[in-house]
Amino acid sequence: MATKKLYNHLSEPLPDDMEERERYLERMHKLLDRRGKRLEQAREGEARPETERDHRYVEEVYRLNQEIDKRMNEMRFAIRSDYNRTKQRRTTGNKYTNPYDQGTVDGVFFDKRN
Repeated sequence: MATKKLYNHLSEPLPDDMEERERYLERMHKLLDRRGKRLEQAREGEARPETERDHRYVEEVYRLNQEIDKRMNEMRFAIRSDYNRTKQRRTTGNKYTNPYDQGTVDGVFFDKRN
């Protein structure tokens, strides 16, 4: 089941190493695509669960989908905070390497003694 594979993959923590993170995200995208195709096929059939087994299967997919959504939101916030932290480091680094590049923060002083 594609949903179960995606759920298991998202159960693993997001790697800190950029190359490993890239592979992790690529695998996640492949699993999402595969799952999307399967869900689309299921929608085209639009069959109601007829047996108790089908009904349990649909309930499990629904439960896993809620967990997947929750984990993907957590991952999105983690990636966003990493991005913001990197952006802040770059900005701070630029301020140290060239402190006179930006204008003054507090304004300008004009001397009117002429």
